[in-house]
Amino acid sequence: ARISTYMVTVTGTENLMMAACLADGVTVIENAACEPEIIDLATMLQSMGAQIQGLGTDRLTIHGVDRLHGAHHTIMPDRIEAGTFLCALMATGGELLAQGARADQMGATLDKLREAGLDWQESEEGIFARADGRPRSVNARTAPYPGFATDMQAQIMAVNTIAQGTGLVAETIFENRFMHVQEMRRLGAQIEIDGHTAVVKGVGRLTGARVMATDLRASAGLVIAGLVAEGTTDIDRIYHLDRGYARMEEKLVGPRCSCHKGAIVITLALSKGRLFEEALPMLNKMGIEPLESPETSRRLILQTNRPDLRLLIVRASDVPTYVQFGAADLGIAGSDVLVEHGGNGLYQPVDLGIGRCRMCLAAPVGVNVEEKMRRGSRVRVATKYIETARLFFEARGVQADLIKLYGSMELAPLVGLAEVIVDLVSSGATLKANGLVEVEAIAEVTSRLIVNQSALKTRHASLQPIIENFARESRA
Repeated sequence: ARISTYMVTVTGTENLMMAACLADGVTVIENAACEPEIIDLATMLQSMGAQIQGLGTDRLTIHGVDRLHGAHHTIMPDRIEAGTFLCALMATGGELLAQGARADQMGATLDKLREAGLDWQESEEGIFARADGRPRSVNARTAPYPGFATDMQAQIMAVNTIAQGTGLVAETIFENRFMHVQEMRRLGAQIEIDGHTAVVKGVGRLTGARVMATDLRASAGLVIAGLVAEGTTDIDRIYHLDRGYARMEEKLVGPRCSCHKGAIVITLALSKGRLFEEALPMLNKMGIEPLESPETSRRLILQTNRPDLRLLIVRASDVPTYVQFGAADLGIAGSDVLVEHGGNGLYQPVDLGIGRCRMCLAAPVGVNVEEKMRRGSRVRVATKYIETARLFFEARGVQADLIKLYGSMELAPLVGLAEVIVDLVSSGATLKANGLVEVEAIAEVTSRLIVNQSALKTRHASLQPIIENFARESRA
């Protein structure tokens, strides 16, 4: 086949190349990525019997073979890891040997660091570098290899935060990759965002603070900023860092810096009230006991009898958001809330069977709902559950004018705000007390255990036993 990707993608090129090796006939990949990692993977595949032509260009030709065989291959050094440590050196000063690093694989990273004031030389051992004094600000614009790597953007920004002058850092590869900016500001960095460009004005010093890592390279940028900041910097959610750096804290040891990793603490998010009360016996059977009750304590972070696990008390509708963005590793959320959230970035391994209720359509007693629900008709609906209601009425061909409310839905038909409501009911007593009747059950609702997908990968050893315990207790 002839395949042309609409954008340059490293992982996409790697996957297509591997699949083409055993495909029938000839495959041509156009607009292929040219990163050194592509060449390294292709070299290994060639040693296994693959037929690949065009390495180092944006057009790869692969002749499929019947089978591949075993081979011995030495993986290339991690050029992003080497660049990260060189940025750390640039920020703190001193000397460093990046063992095994190769200048010809590092693209524009070394050029930018030399522009910032780094003195480096390549030898058979790797890259030896020296940095003295305050760095100079540099402008960087991310681009596919051999341009400046997007995976070095946060690190060079960290250098710019304490550099002389003002540097512009433009991100052209990924959307929403400036989430570390707000965290660097907590340390005292002066950074302004203008579209896809960060304007970084270097300051004389940063000050330690508690910050939160948002992704792998953002974590590395925060480590660099923390190394040069005065005082102590605590970085939460460093499991992002573990995805791309092996034992970074052991490598960042020297007279100018000190770095260590704290104990892993798992955070479970849930809401107080009925859900907490029904989850508590399950937690107790798992050996988890909160040291305070959310009903009497004003604290929103509750410690437990286990030093490696804490509870985050949030609104029921916010639980998936805290888990999605990694502020919590796990959460307990109703299926109604998950429908409204969309479930992005969440793994849902267990239906806990607690918090059981039903989503229903309700109307005032005596209202002819059948008439209002005819296909093609139009009806005003008050609800907290916009997405659920939208899907329900669309499936019936009814045009629904949805009115978002956050509570007391039963009041809406009584004062003319809406004709019907979509709401959760348990016993139906509140509906009856306000002159409403349940017309149709939309869905049964139970609560589920949800897990942050990134945390599941990087904290699997800590999270999997908890997931298994929840699964066992839900079956019981």
